Amino acid sequence: MLLQNLKNAEQLTKQEESIRNYILQNLNVTLQSSAYELALLTYTSPATIIRFCKKMGTKGFPDFKTNLAKSMAYLEFLNEKSTNIFNNSGTISDMMNVLPNYYQATVYETIEIIKKMTLAKAISTLLVSSQIDFYADGLNYHICQKASIQLGNLGFNSQVHLGINQTYLKRISQQSKSSVANIIVSHTGENASMINCAKYLVDQNLSFILIGKEFSTLAKMSSLTIPQYSPKHEHPHDSISYTLSLTIILDLIYSILASSIK
Repeated sequence: MLLQNLKNAEQLTKQEESIRNYILQNLNVTLQSSAYELALLTYTSPATIIRFCKKMGTKGFPDFKTNLAKSMAYLEFLNEKSTNIFNNSGTISDMMNVLPNYYQATVYETIEIIKKMTLAKAISTLLVSSQIDFYADGLNYHICQKASIQLGNLGFNSQVHLGINQTYLKRISQQSKSSVANIIVSHTGENASMINCAKYLVDQNLSFILIGKEFSTLAKMSSLTIPQYSPKHEHPHDSISYTLSLTIILDLIYSILASSIK
């Protein structure tokens, strides 16, 4: 989808970055503008706008706007259709039809908010670690257990903890601290038990990666935050989104690690 291509585009010139950032922040204005008008708004030229559009895989500015509109409409359709059916007590057939769309929207939203540079830093940390420990509770705990088993298949020692095990951490601390990677999972970033875990780790001069909400209490304590897509929890089905988002992130990490250590 064009929106995702815009978000993840690399090797852009400064002018192209300026155009990309403006478009992402002003989607509707972009759709209503001509190449000349967008050039004025981004302090570039119509020729630069057209080159940028072609670099994004479209034939020119009109084709770019068409694909942009399709991307916006498709994502809005997925979200609205899913929400309407969930809210209106859909039939079994409705649910069977809408759930794949809901999954697809969650996948898109998750990939959309992950920054490649942040993910690369996390992967670099994990690659030099012999031990990868997760801290999570509730549904997140069980999802991390699956990830821990997968990491074990790659040769990593990995465990999932509900809380702090001081005896275990004292034993681990005898190893080089850089060989242990700690990952705390909290989609809200405000989970009290996970905050307690984070405080203890920080007190022991042990850093951790957060998979959860940016700019949260846990994010401020972490060395790195991989954002997890999480709706506002207004409906029971919202739990599908944040657990699926976590699964996507962990599977993405596993896949990259598996590819890197071949």
